[in-house]
Amino acid sequence: TVTIRPGKPNGAASSFFSGIIREPLAGMPSVCPVDESVSHSVSSPSNTIKGLITVFEASREAMQGRMALNLPGLNVTVKEMLQALEDVAGPAVRKHVTFVRDEHIAGIVANWAKAGSAQRAAALGLKPDASFKEVIKQYIEETNLRCHFWIDGSGSMRFPEKTEQKLKFALLAANGMATFLHKQRDAFRFNVYSENELIWESD
Repeated sequence: TVTIRPGKPNGAASSFFSGIIREPLAGMPSVCPVDESVSHSVSSPSNTIKGLITVFEASREAMQGRMALNLPGLNVTVKEMLQALEDVAGPAVRKHVTFVRDEHIAGIVANWAKAGSAQRAAALGLKPDASFKEVIKQYIEETNLRCHFWIDGSGSMRFPEKTEQKLKFALLAANGMATFLHKQRDAFRFNVYSENELIWESD
């Protein structure tokens, strides 16, 4: 399972594997629906992408005559994931996670593999993530963005004169990108300038 997935929780049974890390890091509560002893194989988004690219570029000989293979995963328990969260972000963040067993989800997860191996992937040079601490650190680094939108508010942007469509389009485009950042829980600020002078900025 790809973990930690950015964005918001979804209805997948595996969603909590990301949620018990992602939401606490954002200062939000998260409910774990299975026991802390549950074991699973996970992979960071970047390691998963690396694996997909490697497989795409591999020759038939390197694939050993079979086109399907398991990408490498890090075998961890829920308890180990939460301990890594506490080690990286502190006890206060870890306390955002509570356990409320969901028999439906727990039943689905109980039928999944508890761990995995990927010998053929290893032959391609692919390895699992070094540790779940590193997965968390990578997520924090890749998702804690600070984006500044600099919008030209000079006279040239007031075209056509009556409707100012050029400026309106720039503002609409910036707003669209800001919406995406907001959904990712990243920070952003709008700045409007004219003739090298800042004329307005958002809070």
